[in-house]
Amino acid sequence: MKDLDIPLNSERDLTIPALNLEQNFTTTTPGDYPDIYKNQLQQSIDNTPSDTITCYTDGSKTDEGCGAGYIITTDNNNTIIHEESHRLPNCCTVFQAELSTITEACNHLITHTNKHIIIWTDSLSSIQALTTLNNNSRTVANCLNSLNHLGANNNL
Repeated sequence: MKDLDIPLNSERDLTIPALNLEQNFTTTTPGDYPDIYKNQLQQSIDNTPSDTITCYTDGSKTDEGCGAGYIITTDNNNTIIHEESHRLPNCCTVFQAELSTITEACNHLITHTNKHIIIWTDSLSSIQALTTLNNNSRTVANCLNSLNHLGANNNL
């Protein structure tokens, strides 16, 4: 995660505002029916084709520091392809941690082509930032670039 270009403070995460016109990936959120979504979530995971690459990401921040990690599996979570976790600078926000681990997972998966890849995150704010039309966050821009690059050669 050393190449993630995370700024040393949240004020420095700003970049020149840009329009997000390219989206080589799809997103799904609970929408207005979170209880139905939660009930169907395990069924969705269980019914994922075995050749699908699945990635679970998470970022967090506590009084002790900030960190992020991901695990990439296939064969309905029976085979671990790769897993990684890292400590991030204490100045990072949870939002930056969540986005940075999605970015890092995409960067690890970039050599895969013509695959069906699902990235699971519990960060609604990250999904919203990645699907909005306007962006002025360097962390969001880096994540968008990684997702679009991976999605250009895969079903993401």
